[in-house]
Amino acid sequence: MLIDKPIAKNDVVTIKLLSGEELIATYVNEENGKYNVDKPVQLVSVPGDNGQMGVQFHPYLVTSASTSFGINTALVVTLCPSSDQVAKMYLEQTTSIQLAT
Repeated sequence: MLIDKPIAKNDVVTIKLLSGEELIATYVNEENGKYNVDKPVQLVSVPGDNGQMGVQFHPYLVTSASTSFGINTALVVTLCPSSDQVAKMYLEQTTSIQLAT
């Protein structure tokens, strides 16, 4: 039996909103009915070079000067750790760190 560890500060998480949007973000904490996150990005479908659809990360709020946000927990369908592959891509895009494979 696998034991899931609780989500901790600085974990990369996937958030599915009631609106259908899927976000990837760095988890900060949960307080006052909000999930506080840093650098949330939205997954957006885009056509690839081979004609198949792919996904890209786009800032969740493009015009905001802030990179930290509180998301009302009542608007969240689920919040879970991101897969290792997605977390690696997210960290490489949102930091200057290139992770080894």
